[in-house]
Amino acid sequence: MNRINVLLLVVAAVVSFTGAQQDDLFPLSVIHFNDLHARYNQVNLEGFTCIGEERCQGGYPRQVSAVRQIQAQAENSIYVNTGGSFKGTLWYTVHRWEVVAAMLNVLPADAMTLGRFDFFHGLEGLNPFMAATETPIVLTNVDNSNEPSFVNFERSVVVERSGRRIGILGVIRPDVAAVGRPGNLTFTDPVEAVRTESARLNEEGVDIVVVLSYYGHNNERRMARNCGPFVDVIVGGSSNTVLFSGDATGFPLDVEGNYPTVETQTDGHRVLVVQAGSYGRLVGNLTVFFNEEGEIEQWEGNPVFLDADMPEDPEVMAALLPFREEVETLGNRTVAVAEVDMTRQDCISGECVIGSLITDSMVRAFFPVYNGIALQNRGGIRGDLQAGAITYKQLFEVLPFENQLYSLLLRGDYLMAVLEQSVRSATVVNGTVRATNLLQVSGLRVTYRISNPPGRRLVSLEVLCQQCTGEVYEPINPFREYRVAMASFLVEGGDGLSVIPREGMDLEEGPVDLDAFEEHVERLSPLRDAEAGPRMNRINVVVLLVAALVSYARAQQDDLYPLSIIHFNDLYSRYNQVNLEGFTCVGQERCQGGYPRQVSAVRQIQAQAENSIYVNSGGNFKGTLWYTVHRWEVVAAMLNVLPADAMTLGRFDFFHGLEGLNPFMAASETPIVLTNVDNSNEPSFVNFERSVVVERSGRRIGILGVIRPDVAAIGNPGNLTFTDPVEAVRTESARLNEEGVDIVVVLSYYGHNNERRMARTCGPYVDVIVGGFSNTVLFTGDATDFPLDVDGNYPTVDIQPDGHRVLVVQAGSYGRLVGNLTVFFNEEGEIEQWEGNPVFLDADMPEDPQVMAALLPFREEVETLGNRTVGVTEVDMSRQDCVTGECLLGSLITDSMVRAFFPVYNGIALQNRGGIRGDLQTGTITFKQLFEVLPFENQLYSLLLRGDHLMAVLEDSVRSATVVNGTVQAWDLLQVSGLRVTYRINNPPGRRLVSLEVLCQQCTGEVYEPINPFREYRVAVTGFLVEGGDRFTTIAREGMDLEEGPIDLDAFVEHVERLSPLRDTGAGRIRFTF
Repeated sequence: MNRINVLLLVVAAVVSFTGAQQDDLFPLSVIHFNDLHARYNQVNLEGFTCIGEERCQGGYPRQVSAVRQIQAQAENSIYVNTGGSFKGTLWYTVHRWEVVAAMLNVLPADAMTLGRFDFFHGLEGLNPFMAATETPIVLTNVDNSNEPSFVNFERSVVVERSGRRIGILGVIRPDVAAVGRPGNLTFTDPVEAVRTESARLNEEGVDIVVVLSYYGHNNERRMARNCGPFVDVIVGGSSNTVLFSGDATGFPLDVEGNYPTVETQTDGHRVLVVQAGSYGRLVGNLTVFFNEEGEIEQWEGNPVFLDADMPEDPEVMAALLPFREEVETLGNRTVAVAEVDMTRQDCISGECVIGSLITDSMVRAFFPVYNGIALQNRGGIRGDLQAGAITYKQLFEVLPFENQLYSLLLRGDYLMAVLEQSVRSATVVNGTVRATNLLQVSGLRVTYRISNPPGRRLVSLEVLCQQCTGEVYEPINPFREYRVAMASFLVEGGDGLSVIPREGMDLEEGPVDLDAFEEHVERLSPLRDAEAGPRMNRINVVVLLVAALVSYARAQQDDLYPLSIIHFNDLYSRYNQVNLEGFTCVGQERCQGGYPRQVSAVRQIQAQAENSIYVNSGGNFKGTLWYTVHRWEVVAAMLNVLPADAMTLGRFDFFHGLEGLNPFMAASETPIVLTNVDNSNEPSFVNFERSVVVERSGRRIGILGVIRPDVAAIGNPGNLTFTDPVEAVRTESARLNEEGVDIVVVLSYYGHNNERRMARTCGPYVDVIVGGFSNTVLFTGDATDFPLDVDGNYPTVDIQPDGHRVLVVQAGSYGRLVGNLTVFFNEEGEIEQWEGNPVFLDADMPEDPQVMAALLPFREEVETLGNRTVGVTEVDMSRQDCVTGECLLGSLITDSMVRAFFPVYNGIALQNRGGIRGDLQTGTITFKQLFEVLPFENQLYSLLLRGDHLMAVLEDSVRSATVVNGTVQAWDLLQVSGLRVTYRINNPPGRRLVSLEVLCQQCTGEVYEPINPFREYRVAVTGFLVEGGDRFTTIAREGMDLEEGPIDLDAFVEHVERLSPLRDTGAGRIRFTF
């Protein structure tokens, strides 16, 4: 009893807030565990069978001991289980639901939810457990309407402690069917289910709500930010996340975050998120202090690690006795001996011994049938084998899922596609490959070049000849059918390998994977490093090639010169914090980012870097009301708070012509570099350089800057001309090299794909390209906690024909990221190594006070205009919907364009998707939000377009459309007013428009009539489309009788104001058929 006292006191000292014992606060201790997966014996540190010299700890008997001790000391407590109780050990394999029910009934919890593997053996394997358990099961997001057998659960339960009513909800990941068999159950959105049920409980007087969530820590954090005002604590599962707060020096597990993780909603309401690892190694212990209104004031606690000093509960041990003999007889049987360790971690970075052993067992399972190839997904390998005796129990922990093996025919080109897909997300970290979806193989020799872009990484594939004498590999024949063995998980398209179920033929069933593995291991014993046969050349090039192409980890060597490049791009006047998409944060959204946080992050990185340069890759003008109201002056004032070492310009920086740009360039304290701009015919444009050179620790660093040549498409560059960026960089970098500059960095407003092409062709003197324009988000490594969608590796590495490497980076857009790349150069100026990732500017990053002060003179006028209420919407309107078909936002905009020319006959309008830049969310609509929808201040025009030409324009808008998982993805789709358009997407491009009707202007009521291809129609469009933007050249070429109208935003504001409140009035304007 003394040990737990000390532990709790230490935890309280480490993480509690002052005053936790105040009499007016209500303390609630939440005791929890998750993902036990039938660990009823003690385990090693990883949660598997402890063997040899390993120290044993954990296991359910110790969990129960710890829970009883914490309950005895807590003033008020609830004890909860967040799912994942089934499968994982022989206890479950032999005794199924009965042993799980017997164990959990020793100490029933106040509530539990279920995990995905709890459905593994279907409802026939789960329903008896649910009937037998003495713990209430809560499943808030499960709909059993079509599955009447599934009944023993509640949407929520309410418990009472010291007069306070505590509601407990439970949710599960909706993708249960990926690993389990849930029958006809349906699973609704967990966040929406929690919002609804917590609101209902609040109406019934429940003021404390705890959610049990089998959804994964990142999803649970998102849930916390969006679940509404009534949830207080989310107790998680599924992701096996280990959290700990304070000094974790003596804590034996790798810590992935704070315990609890605190998420703050936009109104300041805090939600605490916890999880307790997995496999019976921890018991979570969180005490939360609530005020009378049910709001959290303080918290304390940490998970308890169940080391060998924690006694095993005698009641649990006694309850195990009836089940033990059969399990131990089977599990302790010695199958083989291993002379080497075999770890599943090796399977991420290339070929691994355990993967080869498994795939060879799969090939042998179908012997003597011709079946020379096998594939094994890394996620299916769940345990390690250590040198010494190997028991059946250990083999089971390696392959615990009891997957059926199958053999199927797969043509050579499809086998190549499968292998290519398995390294699509592979990255390189400190010279080592990280390929989390890498397939282990038998009967193949595979070569990947990881520096190639995804889709082009498989560079060689050889197949073991089955008829040859000796070990002979021959090149893959893409037209030949090969027989391939694999587990049912892959047969069904697991890990995104959809090619297998789509193209595999002639399926033959084999044994269970574990049975084949056991037989193979027993036959081969003793196992040695090369025991699996000719194994060392199966995937070895993954690591060796990367070592040759990228670099060995030598960052700490004294002879390397480190240079930190701190960068941002495409800020577009985000001087306020923004939502996750980079726009005004409204409603329940969490705010982050913005230029004040960018400056804070830059200052922090600068303070820590040995040598650094700070650069801005353009795109600073326009985008928000700050610029619309104050133009160049506010941009100069902001950037001058912390001048960069260099910057280049973006296309929209020319939007208001040289008269709007030249004063900024004169006022800027940051040198502006424009290597590919020729001002010979524009003498007013003078405040820039072809390049600048800065010095850090005696090394001279040249900085160039280029911009896309098509500035005139959206800007007004006067008589400036823009030369080819690549050629300009080649010339200037060669000149700098002659002057003794051996490190060259290019700031490029050219777009990531163009910048990668530049990297391959810009010559031998460029080292790093810092990009802009395409708003590309790059990240390397585990992006699980990274909140933005990742488009590629940071840095992206491109290699010139002579082997010279160029690193390409970019940092998204809209003030959400600061790029932070450190490059290590040798004495010759060649790159040896690199490290870093962009910094996401979450709410924890402080806003720089100097920037906030500099904003004050500009703020009042912006906020007065921006915060003016224009209307109210009763529905959300998302620009993302405009990719898949008709969207409310697009219809609202095009209707405003038609109305802008009223009463002139002008019944049709077209709006390009790229011109719609923001969303509208339910509630009050301000001018600022409308501005973010249409920030470009485009002039509206009305023109005459003949019917056949209008058809050609609409046909072009779906030329590149595709279908993904049954949903149309049409990035160039035009939104319309006054038309009814039908596209058949499975027709070839150029033949997809199959019906077009026009709203009759003279008719009574809403009447549509077929398009007359020879008639002239008056159509409203923006200046962007009039000039042929988005490659709609037909409009520019064929449009006639141009009439100017108002600015698009002005028309939009007037229309929204007149229509308010806005409702869903879907008009069937755009229809897709297949």
